Amino acid sequence: MPALAAITTNTLRRERGAGMEAVNMKTKILIAVIIAVLLLAAAVVFGVLYYRMNRDDIEYRRTKAKYEKELNKLLGEKTEHGELLSCGYSNSGDMNGNVDSAELKRQEDGSLILKTQYSPSHDIPIEVKEYRADEDALDKLRTIIDEYNLSAWERLPRSDYFALDAATKRIYMAFDDSASGGSRYESCSVDYDFMLPDKGYDILKKFTDCLFSWETEDRLIRTYTLKED
Repeated sequence: MPALAAITTNTLRRERGAGMEAVNMKTKILIAVIIAVLLLAAAVVFGVLYYRMNRDDIEYRRTKAKYEKELNKLLGEKTEHGELLSCGYSNSGDMNGNVDSAELKRQEDGSLILKTQYSPSHDIPIEVKEYRADEDALDKLRTIIDEYNLSAWERLPRSDYFALDAATKRIYMAFDDSASGGSRYESCSVDYDFMLPDKGYDILKKFTDCLFSWETEDRLIRTYTLKED
């Protein structure tokens, strides 16, 4: 009988020990689950706070990446046009009423003239200067226009980020597309407030650098002031 009692006691101890181990295991699992849930909740809260603190920057980078994809698509295409008639650059309309522009255009006598206009404020008369450009000036700009499909950039969406009192900057070009059934003066423009990646602005700089390359003192023909009516 003592031996049986001892066996029974040991059995009970083993069962009690196994039960305790099972309880401990369940407790450990529960604690692990609670910790995991807390960590997940903390990660969610941190993510929400980070997004709220950096929302503008995140949305800007996301939008810029989207528009870079749009620009790359246009760069891979080709838009057909007729003769390039003129092209130019303008930067005007800030809070001071500034004027800063340049236009390259063939004159009635066949010569190519670069005409610039400048005034830092609406109360200062606009100074106009005319420069003699090379005979192949439009051809050089046409090469840039065709290489980067610039005439199609006006299809790019505009940016939602802009300064209310900032000037409006753009480049523009005009073609004679009448031979292909289009307009005799087909005008296209690219605004700087389009959402452009850095390489987009680099391409626009390449265009304006070429345009202003004939703005030198040795090419200056005349200077005059535009008088208000």
